[in-house]
Amino acid sequence: MTPSEKPKTYRLIALSRDDAVVTITLNNPPVNALGWDVVRELSRAFDEIEGDEGVGAAVVTGGDSRFFSAGADVGEFSALSHAEVTDYLGAGSDLFNRIETFPKPVVAAVNGFALGGGAELSFVCDVRVAAESARFGLPEITLGLIPGWGGLQRLTHLIGKGRALEAALTGRPLEAREALAAGLVTKVAPDAELAGQALEVAKGLAARPSLAVAAIKRRIVAGQGRPSSDSARGDMEAFLETLKTDDAKEGIAAFLEKRPPRFHGR
Repeated sequence: MTPSEKPKTYRLIALSRDDAVVTITLNNPPVNALGWDVVRELSRAFDEIEGDEGVGAAVVTGGDSRFFSAGADVGEFSALSHAEVTDYLGAGSDLFNRIETFPKPVVAAVNGFALGGGAELSFVCDVRVAAESARFGLPEITLGLIPGWGGLQRLTHLIGKGRALEAALTGRPLEAREALAAGLVTKVAPDAELAGQALEVAKGLAARPSLAVAAIKRRIVAGQGRPSSDSARGDMEAFLETLKTDDAKEGIAAFLEKRPPRFHGR
């Protein structure tokens, strides 16, 4: 989004920019449900952010709502045919996989209830900052269902098998401090300070060398569930690739010259 460009029109989300950080705010009251149209708009937003070289990181939040997101719109998908539900789940899964492997850091600023697909959306972000009032839950079990966008696998990776099983089998939400203790979130902020603290985290990540950031994200995702020896070999190969970049040369020179580095994404 350069100053000369007209911002794209969104109806169910809102985009704002502060320096190199774009904040995506879900705007689908009353519970910020992730219906078909929200999934489409989020996909467009990430297209826009990826194509803007001036953007170094993104924040996803539910803004001032009591809900980060309550997940899928049950009323909407219950009226769909099996084929339509399959397409909807596929589109959401594609979006979440994309966010997880997105070349720029993505911070979730979890402002309230993150339930079902809303919790799964937070899981695919790189860093989760939670408000004191935040709650993370997978209540699908209470509907006779299971999470459909990869949340079981991602939550297990984030907090371990035992805690993930307890959360998914009971549907009981984790409070913010409990999520912090479990390693699901990296920081808990007072509700009034959530946006500012999440933005501060995102700005710090945006200042990191973009090629190395993208490589780290690729390697961590690629290594999940693979033998450590294979993953370590992949890390070594990626290290050798980053070593060839101008950013690596600049970072090493700046270290030796005891000055701040100036990275340019090359």
